[in-house]
Amino acid sequence: MELKFIGCDDWGRAVYEDCNQKLWKDIDTDCHFPALYSISNNDFDGEPDLPMNKKINVVFIPRRIKK
Repeated sequence: MELKFIGCDDWGRAVYEDCNQKLWKDIDTDCHFPALYSISNNDFDGEPDLPMNKKINVVFIPRRIKK
């Protein structure tokens, strides 16, 4: 799954969009592995909701944004 970086939320967490316009947040950018969560109400500044299945292979466009 390709995730396109679209900005950082009010807490400085990277927000990405998939090909279906679903938004995802990386809630632990200090970690080597991304911790991607869907966002409540698909709202850019919404709270992280459910984790992405770890079996999904993710490609970050242009790259994973870390602190």
